[in-house]
Amino acid sequence: MGYHTDFDGSITINLRPNEDYDQVSNRIKELLKINGLAGMGVFVQPDSENNIEIRISDSWKNYNAELETFLHCVVSEYPSAKGRIEAMGEDRDDRWAIEVKESRVEIIELEFTEKSRRIWQAKKD
Repeated sequence: MGYHTDFDGSITINLRPNEDYDQVSNRIKELLKINGLAGMGVFVQPDSENNIEIRISDSWKNYNAELETFLHCVVSEYPSAKGRIEAMGEDRDDRWAIEVKESRVEIIELEFTEKSRRIWQAKKD
């Protein structure tokens, strides 16, 4: 079901004073499993002493619903979560992003536009 989508981005969670890395990391991995995203190129790693980074940089069969639901769970439990994950599907116009900030999850539809054009012309005889 679905077709391949390329994902790239990260979400950062600031650890609360009473939380440790292993506690939050294990909970994030549990949420990934619950939402069907375990083993899908999602990495949970320390960002600094007080942060955990959820890094996504992979391609898999997915619609945005699974990732969006996972991030709803993350934001519900960790309101400090923030970041952006961009996605591009197989269709040229299937580009979108998910932004997490201020206890919200936002889906942003993106357009593919031409930024610049370079032309090389061979000499005509």
